[in-house]
Amino acid sequence: MAVTKSRPKTFRQEHLIIASGGLRHGLDAMRAYWLGADMTSLAGPMLKQLLDDDKTPSPDQLGQFAAQLKQQMALTLFLTGAPNLAKFRRKPAWLDGQAL
Repeated sequence: MAVTKSRPKTFRQEHLIIASGGLRHGLDAMRAYWLGADMTSLAGPMLKQLLDDDKTPSPDQLGQFAAQLKQQMALTLFLTGAPNLAKFRRKPAWLDGQAL
């Protein structure tokens, strides 16, 4: 969090932040967005879903995975009480009952 707060204000106007690598589910994507990412990429998990165990492309599995991501992201908004992404990004962090 210190890194995102230390950026110059003009950074967001001049650069796009893309979070990728290590994101595995909707909660990871939402966490990255909350920390300041403009976009997220879950290429690894999506490719894994697209190519099932016998290496045959499975668009149905990919569609189910995308629907699951959407549900996880919507659940994150619901659990934080944020009606949309803009308000979610401004939600404070809490640790042991204390705002960070």
